[in-house]
Amino acid sequence: MSQPFPNKASPMSALNRPTFSPLLVLAMLVLAVAVWVFAPAEAILHWTAEHGPIEMSTAVLFVVAAVVALVRFAFDRTTRGSALALALLLLACAARELDWHIELTGMSILKSRFYLGDAPLAHKLGALAVVGVLAAAGLYLLRRHGRQLLQAFRRSSAAAITAVTAGAVLVGTKLLDRSLGVLSESFGVSSSRSVYALQAVIEEPLELGLPVLVIVGLLQARSGAEAQAAGRPA
Repeated sequence: MSQPFPNKASPMSALNRPTFSPLLVLAMLVLAVAVWVFAPAEAILHWTAEHGPIEMSTAVLFVVAAVVALVRFAFDRTTRGSALALALLLLACAARELDWHIELTGMSILKSRFYLGDAPLAHKLGALAVVGVLAAAGLYLLRRHGRQLLQAFRRSSAAAITAVTAGAVLVGTKLLDRSLGVLSESFGVSSSRSVYALQAVIEEPLELGLPVLVIVGLLQARSGAEAQAAGRPA
């Protein structure tokens, strides 16, 4: 007997489309430009300020992403190490958003002048230990999943495309963060409040999108693993 209504696509089926994450980032960019066109520059700069609502939300979402990684993957022996390493990196991203490393040491521990300056030796050694642990976690993930990620990307795997999209967004936000400073310091180009607002309204929401993309990728990866275990196409 035929169904009176056609089956509707589930939310996960839409989430698992390879184009989901790139289209999500594109939608965020379009929305950001629309906000810049219609909202006052001062309002934009307030919402995107250091320790403002968007930055605080970004930190919270990084913690949520770490919890998702642990809940979805830490209880499987084959993925436990990866889940712990990823969660550690995500929690470090949350701490960085909150500038905890600067509050503890007075300067970013990611800058070389911190180690070459007159900071206390204990601070330098502690910072090196933290950076070393995070670097080890990153190398562990790269060694274990780098080749697999490349192969999955070539197969247009949704999770792999999301991972690459997140990497591109990360690089893009860092370049955007330095863009106006480079123009000012190297070329003497001064920017108006409106231009600073445009930079902020693109950069900060995209940074907010980073933990969102991580969560999406984790859900896609788990869905793909479950489909593979059940003998269904991922």
